[in-house]
Amino acid sequence: MSTDVRGPSDGSIGIAPASPPKSPLERISSSLEDARSLSARVSCLVDTLIGSRPEAEGKGLDKMTGGGLIPSLADNADDAAASIRKAHDELQRLSRVLGLGV
Repeated sequence: MSTDVRGPSDGSIGIAPASPPKSPLERISSSLEDARSLSARVSCLVDTLIGSRPEAEGKGLDKMTGGGLIPSLADNADDAAASIRKAHDELQRLSRVLGLGV
C-alpha cells in the first residue's frame, strides 16, 4: 500500500498566522467597503439578468474633501449609503421585470 502525502514542503499545515486586531476606524472602513462591494455585485447581477440602464449625469464624480479622519469616514459612509440605495433600486427593478411584486 502506497501513501501519497502532498502539502507544503516546510511542514506547515496551512494555518495562516493571526492578523493583528484592526482599529475601530479600520473596521468601519472595511464594513463600508464591503457594502459598496456587495452593491456593485448586485448591480452587475441585475444588469446581466435584465440589461443595464444609463447612469444619471453627474454620478460617479469623486468628491473633493479637505481630509481628516472624521470627514473622510463620513464621506466613506455617504458613498456606502448611496451604493446600498442603488443596490436596493436595482433589486426593485429586477423584481418589477420578473413580476414578483416584492
